[in-house]
Amino acid sequence: MHIFCTSAEAIVLLAGEQGDGPLRFYSEGGALPGVSLTVQQRVPIHEQIVSQVKSIFGHVTAQHIDIDQRFVELIKASPEREVSLYIGRIKGIDPNTVNKWSTMPELLRSMGRDRSRIAYTKAWQVYCGVLSENVSVIETDNLEKYIGFKPEQ
Repeated sequence: MHIFCTSAEAIVLLAGEQGDGPLRFYSEGGALPGVSLTVQQRVPIHEQIVSQVKSIFGHVTAQHIDIDQRFVELIKASPEREVSLYIGRIKGIDPNTVNKWSTMPELLRSMGRDRSRIAYTKAWQVYCGVLSENVSVIETDNLEKYIGFKPEQ
């Protein structure tokens, strides 16, 4: 469980579900997409995240916010600035009603071309279920053995 944040800043990448459509993520429009907050070092980070999300969406309660306790990624935003990336889901919000919701490809395209994209790609993998799935890599030379035919190259 996330107790305290090691950096002075944090970003929470919040996903909103819209039925069978793609996940949409809320972004305040900064260089690093998501909900940003200045971390109070002696206050548990989960409480700070819930408080910040409530201040943005108003009517949500802590039961509407699910922060993934298995994921935190440190982003080196500049040589002297580190930001912790957390992920979560928010229920009871229709992403189609607010303009600040985007798909992950849209967020990645809006970001600078630097290493911070890696953390967001890892977050996307977690949203896709990679932590709960048994995932392995297959070498192209072994494809025929596993799928029954060799794809054309």
